Amino acid sequence: MPKSRKTTESESQLVLGVAWYRRDQWSRLRELSLDADELEATYEEWLVWATERLEELKAKGVAAHKVDVDVEELLNWCWKNALPVAGPARAQFAAEHIGLKMGEERPPARDVNRT
Repeated sequence: MPKSRKTTESESQLVLGVAWYRRDQWSRLRELSLDADELEATYEEWLVWATERLEELKAKGVAAHKVDVDVEELLNWCWKNALPVAGPARAQFAAEHIGLKMGEERPPARDVNRT
């Protein structure tokens, strides 16, 4: 009978992609987003919020990684996937990009983004 293999902590750790926007593109993101009213009014407000969430996740042991988002790339990705520029699409975009960053062929099971 084969021995059962224990799952190590690093193997079971959830990897999350957190969309990280650029200061010079914040206005464009709000302009394109169907849910702009749910986004912070300024980049500075968003940065405070996002930094706090990232630190909370890391404190809980979640491998949360920033995913640099170019808004025009996001827009093209949404268009190709027939998705509106809104929270769920932004989260999926980040999940797919963190998967690529981590060497996966597909995105991780979960992503975290309010954006």
